[in-house]
Amino acid sequence: MPQCLIVDSASENGASRNHSYRWLYGVLGLYAAAFLVYAETWAFTFDEGYHLLAAQRGPRKAFEPFLVTLSDASEVFPGFQHPGTEFIYLLSGSLTYRHGSHSYPLAPGDSLSFRGEVPHGPETLGKVPIRMLSIIIYDDAP
Repeated sequence: MPQCLIVDSASENGASRNHSYRWLYGVLGLYAAAFLVYAETWAFTFDEGYHLLAAQRGPRKAFEPFLVTLSDASEVFPGFQHPGTEFIYLLSGSLTYRHGSHSYPLAPGDSLSFRGEVPHGPETLGKVPIRMLSIIIYDDAP
């Protein structure tokens, strides 16, 4: 069964919190729905890697949506850190995703939302190829 987990680095032991994130669900829901249709239709044409799905003009960006495709199960991934909140939605495959000192097994339909300042990234790849949407929402956006 698909699950959504919000990881708040300020909460004790990475516990899930579902209050004060309603705005995030609304914004991410709109972006995810649009990009999910796009990704499901066109993702088979993308090679491995991170592909930016939309770009904003202007001095500051509010969000960055990526389609991520991973197919080498033996690849070692660096830890990522960046400002803002990241939302990932697994389209296909399976993996274990690390956020700080916690690891989360993800299957198609699962999602994870977390603060980008905490080191994070794929820990181990299960069933490949893996396709996921990764949307970064920047806190200081206009």
